[in-house]
Amino acid sequence: MHTWKLELEYEGTRYRGWQIQHNTKTVQGELVNAARQLFAGKVEIGGAERTDAGVHALSQTAHLIVSDL
Repeated sequence: MHTWKLELEYEGTRYRGWQIQHNTKTVQGELVNAARQLFAGKVEIGGAERTDAGVHALSQTAHLIVSDL
C-alpha cells in the first residue's frame, strides 16, 4: 500500500463540491477517475475538508492511497 499527501488548487465553478455524488461532477470524483487511470490497484482519495458547489481551493489537503492487488 502506498500513501501520498496531495495539496490541491482548483477552480470549483464546474463542480458540485468535494464529495462524490451520483450523476454529477465533483472534485473527489474527478480525482478518483484520474487516479484509476494511473494506478492498477484500488484507489482511495479523502479530503481534510469538504467544499460546497462552486467553491474554489488554493491549498486543500487530501490523501491518495493505492492498494496493491
